[in-house]
Amino acid sequence: HMSQALLKLKAQLEMVQGQSPRIAVMAHNSHLGDGRATAHERQWNIGFLARETFGASVRIVGFSTYDGTVTALAPDGDRPTRQPLRPARADSAEALLHANYAARSGPKVIDLQRPLPADERVVDALRGRRPQRFVGTTYLPDNELRSHYIDADVPSQYDILVFVHRT
Repeated sequence: HMSQALLKLKAQLEMVQGQSPRIAVMAHNSHLGDGRATAHERQWNIGFLARETFGASVRIVGFSTYDGTVTALAPDGDRPTRQPLRPARADSAEALLHANYAARSGPKVIDLQRPLPADERVVDALRGRRPQRFVGTTYLPDNELRSHYIDADVPSQYDILVFVHRT
């Protein structure tokens, strides 16, 4: 339904503006990243459908963090709470980013399609499937490996990645 809403919005804006609009969609990484680049490759999501529908004009921006805090539902709760976010598992995309950018202050923006020379080695290491953490409306730290990680090829999933070392 998100993709249908996007198509309707595009059509309405074209009618009003008389030209093709630029639209930004914010959604959870698992909805926005191109699902074909994950272990759930047969599951359609807005990133996949947007790339199929709009082609090269689509730019997908993903966000990632190594550790810190997260606001999410606790396993037994009905209200969001601020919880500690465990450090990412050692073989994950987040751990690779942490190892390369932890000393940097502030967020690191990485162009995954046209990396800067200083980022090329990291982007190459992110190619191919490796565990990537997704925390959504719930965070289950005692079941984190099973509930929040999926194998993904990060540069195929996003065009840009914003890495925040600690949230």
